[in-house]
Amino acid sequence: MARIERRAEAFPDLPLDAPDMSGLDPRDAGLVRAIDSAVTRRWLTLTTVLQSRLDRPWRNVEFGIQSALMVGAAQLLFFDRIPDHAAVDESVAHAKRVRGAKAGGFVNAVLRKVTALRAELLPTQAEAFAKARNLVPLADGRAWRLTEDVFADETVERLSQVGSVGRELLTHWISAHGFKAAVDLVRHGLVDPPLVVAGVPESLAATPEFAPHDAAGSHVFLGDLASLLAHLDANPSMRVQDAASGDPVALTRDAVREPKIILDLCAGRGTKSVQLAAAHPNATIVATDVDDARRNDLAVAARRAPNITVIAPGAVSAYFQRADLVVVDAPCSNTAVLPRRPEAAYRFTARRLSQLVSTQRSILQGAIPLLAPGGFLLYATCSLEPAENVRQCEDARRRHRLAPVAERQRFPQGVPGEPSSRYADGGFWSLMRRP
Repeated sequence: MARIERRAEAFPDLPLDAPDMSGLDPRDAGLVRAIDSAVTRRWLTLTTVLQSRLDRPWRNVEFGIQSALMVGAAQLLFFDRIPDHAAVDESVAHAKRVRGAKAGGFVNAVLRKVTALRAELLPTQAEAFAKARNLVPLADGRAWRLTEDVFADETVERLSQVGSVGRELLTHWISAHGFKAAVDLVRHGLVDPPLVVAGVPESLAATPEFAPHDAAGSHVFLGDLASLLAHLDANPSMRVQDAASGDPVALTRDAVREPKIILDLCAGRGTKSVQLAAAHPNATIVATDVDDARRNDLAVAARRAPNITVIAPGAVSAYFQRADLVVVDAPCSNTAVLPRRPEAAYRFTARRLSQLVSTQRSILQGAIPLLAPGGFLLYATCSLEPAENVRQCEDARRRHRLAPVAERQRFPQGVPGEPSSRYADGGFWSLMRRP
């Protein structure tokens, strides 16, 4: 609750950090992670429901009390194995500790009103999504029917509240992709993203810990974290990777013949670097990232493949006109992966989008001189925004006389109620070639 208080103060600019679970046993850590995720992913839904039970504007409620209310309401609405009294009592106890007995009484009264607001749990409500003002959709396709209409009468505002997507991003989607596609994207954002693993040996794939995914070569992992880490240590070919994110690198396996040097300029924590190493075992994969913490994690990931070399960002100039393939997995708005990056639903603004586009263009301009004659450039994002994707690549081709090879915008798949084997992130990639 202390963490949610800090995030309430920062909203809508929620940091992309994880809760500190040091010292907790695995079960408590799992509960912390689940509650934190539910509050973050359903922020606008929770605040709308809570506002309907308040006698004052939400903005006038202290951040510490906001935190106690959201953590309690998240458990009442989105968890089915936590008793109501336990969720309420923990929030009340926290409010008393940090703000006194009067605050505890206030939190108790509001959360008991939320409890009374629930009428019944309905089966899959796909057709009714965001059409009724008294339905709270759940990640598994079911919905709570409330005793009162709490969501807005105006369609776009109601969709924003029910799906917990910032209005600016929602209106941007409607403009760019149409209303129906925007609704589908909002529904997708409610799904609990599965843990998808690629490169699973046949002997493991047959065990109960793994279930087949719709995408060939991918499996949904059903076990616990400790078991997964043990499997990854024992099987270097395995990697945690969404089924869709492997498409761009898979394309280079056929299009880029026998590359000697591959530069991964925005390598992050090394997911694509490891995949590039497997796709091109005879190439040297030179990987870097501007963030020190991510580059440290990248160095750890590089131990899984002997053909990966990690360098500091300033050292890439040594590869001027030498790279057969340059990969730019660019920093982006993350709007194609909202189930994994729910903060992006609130952080999106036209100004921030413009800043990202400028950063991406700068990275691309720095990547072009590294290409050898005839070399390939792979540009990828986990965004749905045309300014970051199609228009960015059109600009790069025009400025630098690059020839298009292949390009794809992939919309995310999977909505509440569908099996986890169907789930896939969205994204964009474009392969271009220097003459």
